[in-house]
Amino acid sequence: MSTNSLHDFAEVLDRVRSWPRDQQLLLARSILQSMEGSTSLTRRRGEKLDEILEAFRPADPLPYDLDYDRILEEELRGFA
Repeated sequence: MSTNSLHDFAEVLDRVRSWPRDQQLLLARSILQSMEGSTSLTRRRGEKLDEILEAFRPADPLPYDLDYDRILEEELRGFA
């Protein structure tokens, strides 16, 4: 950010700080809403939490502790 931009930013921020809290919040919400479509991290409309979680769920169920113990014993037998 250039020096002029920093000065402009500070000037706008000082002006907004003098506004009532509800107007500050309205401005903040408006800025965030204007940016919603500009980032890939925003949630697509209609996307449900279950669909998002499903994308991160492993295809195969995770093994239980007993499975880990059995696998470890089998591997260690090969070294004995």
